Amino acid sequence: QTGKYYSAEISQALSKVDKLENVVDVYEDRVGTYIVKLSQRTLSISDSNNLSIILHSISNFERISDHAESIAVITKRVHESGEKFTPDCIKELSVYCDAVREIVINTTEVFQTFDVGLAKRVEPLEEVMGDRYATYAKYVIQDRAIPDVRDGLKPVQRRIIFSMFKNNNVFNKPTRKCAHT
Repeated sequence: QTGKYYSAEISQALSKVDKLENVVDVYEDRVGTYIVKLSQRTLSISDSNNLSIILHSISNFERISDHAESIAVITKRVHESGEKFTPDCIKELSVYCDAVREIVINTTEVFQTFDVGLAKRVEPLEEVMGDRYATYAKYVIQDRAIPDVRDGLKPVQRRIIFSMFKNNNVFNKPTRKCAHT
């Protein structure tokens, strides 16, 4: 029951992303074409600069929607294959999602209000990620990067050794390729 609901929910969200991406493409094309036509007229330097900023902003929104569509396609593939995100991956993704959400909300408000003061307060993704990333970095250092005192291995090293053992790729056997493609 839950799987069916989840599938319907995912399908709806993916469909919405696809529709919105198409809408953004249409707006980007129409508004971009109009701005290019306007820029061919005799304009003041200020008006020319404003048109340039608007054109770049529209292009950025279009790129964001393209990325959203790419994420939607990947999400669909992952869902259809039955793969699940690990708890570590979910933590990592939530950090990125929060940062991107904050930037998009602030940037959208700047675009709608043309508030230059607010635009100066919109932080670049790298800076926002730095603030949000501190919590995740602490987790990584504590749970992934520090070797265990019992055997001196990091968790990733332990997983590799276990995988090698499970696949009978051990020291007293001939060397063989262990990568899966």
